[in-house]
Amino acid sequence: MSGLRQEYRAGLEQFLRDSSEESLSRGYELGRSALAAGMSLLELVELHRQVLMPCSEYPKELAFEFLKEALSPFEMALMGYREANTNLARANSELAEANHKIKDAQTQLVHSAKMASLGTLTAGMAHEVNNPLAFCLGHVHSIQNWMCKLRDDSALESLWEKTETRLSQVQQGLERIKELVLNLRRFSRLDESEIDTVDVHEQIELALLFLRHETRDRVQIVRRYVEDGVLTCYPSMLGQVAMNLLSNAVFAIPETGKITITTTRDSETFTISIEDDGVGIPPENRDRIYDPFFTTRPVGSGTGLGLAIVFQLVRAHRGTILLESVVGRGSRFIVELPLDFEGREAGLLLGDNDAAEGSR
Repeated sequence: MSGLRQEYRAGLEQFLRDSSEESLSRGYELGRSALAAGMSLLELVELHRQVLMPCSEYPKELAFEFLKEALSPFEMALMGYREANTNLARANSELAEANHKIKDAQTQLVHSAKMASLGTLTAGMAHEVNNPLAFCLGHVHSIQNWMCKLRDDSALESLWEKTETRLSQVQQGLERIKELVLNLRRFSRLDESEIDTVDVHEQIELALLFLRHETRDRVQIVRRYVEDGVLTCYPSMLGQVAMNLLSNAVFAIPETGKITITTTRDSETFTISIEDDGVGIPPENRDRIYDPFFTTRPVGSGTGLGLAIVFQLVRAHRGTILLESVVGRGSRFIVELPLDFEGREAGLLLGDNDAAEGSR
C-alpha cells in the first residue's frame, strides 16, 4: 500500500497544481488501482486525508473533485454488485419456478409409470385368471354332458358323486378368481396420501402373486420373515416398492436362480432385503440406477422408471435404500423404513427435499 500511497500523493498534488483533465483522469486510474488492491472506501478516504494534510494551501474544492474521481471505480463496482444481486434474485425466482414445474412433472411421471406398472400387473393377472377359468369352463362342460346322460345311465350314484366333485372344484376356481381380483384392487388402490397400518409380508406376497407367471419353474423364492411384520406406512407405495424391486430381481436372473426376501426389525427401523443371484450391476451403472429413464433392459422391455420410483417412494417414507452388488453373483437391495413414521411427520410424495437421504 505504501507505493499506492505515494502514487496517490503525486497524482493529487499534480492535479492541485495544474487542475488539468489529464491530471484529473489520473485520479480515476488511482481509484481503479486501489479497488484492485482490495482497498476499502474508508481506507481510500483516509489515504486522501493523510495526503491532503500537508497541502493545506491548496483549495479544498479541487481536492474533493479529485477524490470523487478516485471514488468513481468504487461506485461503478457497487452498481455492478447491485445489478448482479438483482440478476441473482431473478435467477433464483426462475429456478424456484422451474423446480416447481419439475416437481409437477415428476408427480405426473410417477403416476404414468404406475399406470404402466398396473399394465404389467394386469398381464400377470390375466395369466393367473386364465388357468382357473379354463378348468372351470371345462368342468362345467363335463357336468352338462353328464346331466344329459342321467336319464339313460343307471349308474346315477357314481355320476352324482362326480358331479358333486366337479361342482366343488368349480367353486374353488371361482373363489380363486374372486381372490385375485380383490388382491389386484388392494394393490392398485390410489390412496397414496392415506397412512395405514399393514402387514409388510402380505404386501410382498401380493407382489409375488402377480409375478408368479415369471417365477414359476424358474426362480426359487426363499422367505425369511421376521415374526412381527406390521408397519405404519403408505400401503400402496410400499406395495409398489416390493413389486418393482422383485420385478427387477426376477429380470436379473436370465435362466434359473433364487431370490431371498428377508425382513428384520429393531426398536427404530423395519428392514426389507431383496437379494437375487443374477447377473449383478456393473460399478459404472451403480450411480445411475435411480436416474429416471436409465435402464439396461432391451428397447421396448423397460421404461427405466422402476428404481427411480422406488427411490422417491422410500424417500416419501423418510427411509433409505442401499445397494450391494457383485457382477456375476447378484444384487441385494436393502430398504430401511422408520417405525415412528407418523412421529417423523413424513413428507408427501416428491414434496419434501429434506427427507432422509437414500444411498445412491
